[in-house]
Amino acid sequence: MLILKFLVGVVLLASPTLAKKPHPHPIPPQGNCNQIEQFAGQFEKFFKQVPLYVYPAFTICSNDNITQHYKEAMTIWANATNDHICQVMNFERRSKSNPAVMMHDQLVSFWTTANCQDCLDRRNQTVEFFTEFAGLDGCIKQEVDQALSPCGPCADTYQKIQGMYEALAKGHKETLCFDVEDRMNQTRHRWSAEFNCCKNKQHSKTSFIGTASAFCSVPLVFYAIMFFVTRRKERVEELVAGVTRDAEPQAGSSREGMNGMVAERKLNNLDVIRENDEPKEGQLLDIVSNTSGSTVDVNLDHSGMKGVSDEEDDVSILGAMKANVVVERNLLD
Repeated sequence: MLILKFLVGVVLLASPTLAKKPHPHPIPPQGNCNQIEQFAGQFEKFFKQVPLYVYPAFTICSNDNITQHYKEAMTIWANATNDHICQVMNFERRSKSNPAVMMHDQLVSFWTTANCQDCLDRRNQTVEFFTEFAGLDGCIKQEVDQALSPCGPCADTYQKIQGMYEALAKGHKETLCFDVEDRMNQTRHRWSAEFNCCKNKQHSKTSFIGTASAFCSVPLVFYAIMFFVTRRKERVEELVAGVTRDAEPQAGSSREGMNGMVAERKLNNLDVIRENDEPKEGQLLDIVSNTSGSTVDVNLDHSGMKGVSDEEDDVSILGAMKANVVVERNLLD
């Protein structure tokens, strides 16, 4: 028996492949990671109270109980990530689908989306805002209970809250606490839509829209008028051009006819004048004798005249010729 044990020991020492190897996964240290359990408890308390502070107004970020649950949950989580036992049990071996990590991410996402940290960072201003808001709610409730309009009595408080909200939102529009933003949005809706306290602003807005629309429509009306006027002018020009083309041949023929008629008429008048202006020989002699007052016969040969010198004969002939010319002019006139 002793010899058998000796041989087994020699074989184990001589064979390196049979030597004991370390375990691939080290055995976790003894103990319990209670931080993860505590974090899960705070996570449950936080989301259990969330539905209670969402309606009628979102007041999760400004609620002390919910804020305390969030702070405690984040403190426990920080302790768990720094604890060696918790790291081995919950983070090193569970890199995928880790329930603890998923709960932590959901809690941080909700808190960040609502910008709740802004309410904590500017706590004094946030508390003052909600204090004034409580006074406005009391004023509105008092007037409504008496069946009166809160537009007059509560106007100063409403304007004060408006100024406080603008101061909070200035420079923090993207990171403004959702409690403040939701409360202001609801108050504005009630003030304008429910109580109709913004009549003057609505009228001014309506008048502004009407005036702006009128000014914007002026160019459209101008171009429409110019379009119709241009089209009408083109149609008139087309009609005039068509009438002119149709009237040109008729005008030419009418001019030729008129010219022919005038020429014929002139010829007829000349014929009449000629017929009327050709006196008979006896009449012409009578007119000459009556006009000149002389009985000289222009057809007599001066050779038959006795006792008349040549110079006197020439003077008589010239006088008779002048008398004939005067008579012809009178007849033509």
